[in-house]
Amino acid sequence: MLTLAANVPSLHRLLGEAFNEIAAAFVRAQAPRRGRALRYGAGLPEFLASYPPLAEHDYLAGVAALDLAWIESHLAPDACVLTTADVFALTAEQLLHGRLVPHPATRWLTFAVPSFTIWRRQREDRALEEPLAWRGESALFVRSHASVDWRAIDAGEAEFLAACAAGQSCDDALESVLAAGSGFDLAVSLPRLLRAGAFTRIESEAS
Repeated sequence: MLTLAANVPSLHRLLGEAFNEIAAAFVRAQAPRRGRALRYGAGLPEFLASYPPLAEHDYLAGVAALDLAWIESHLAPDACVLTTADVFALTAEQLLHGRLVPHPATRWLTFAVPSFTIWRRQREDRALEEPLAWRGESALFVRSHASVDWRAIDAGEAEFLAACAAGQSCDDALESVLAAGSGFDLAVSLPRLLRAGAFTRIESEAS
């Protein structure tokens, strides 16, 4: 349980003493495997989402998922970062037909509830504003050198990242996001994602 608490510190702090009971139930369901301490807890979000005593606290699964995403970003391999200057040097055709490849440390998550706001306040040791706006949120994790950074992003930006990760060209990824009904402005969102360090390179169609 100590390993699990260390891997999900925001959830641990949020639950307080109740964490031990919940962690014990999870450990009984998924015992730790030798040599995987830093990654233990991968099934915790799903467990929390289906754990009857927490049925009215649907944000907790998201908090656990965010703690685990931080670990994944922290442990990801190093890679170069695609900059705005790199992209601005391309022609419009090269950009639209190219495939933007997310950085190995980039992680993005979307929730129907304000899990990110709750997680962020715990992680940053800040009080929650009252009343908390109960709405969906998306979050982005990136890593600059040894430091993992997090920020809120639009749902459309998260969908764009997912489409790029699936190997779609920039143009096709844009069409996918717009077809899903998500608001997305390439001229605004792409520079914002680039400045955050979300991508490592752009591949041509011939790559």
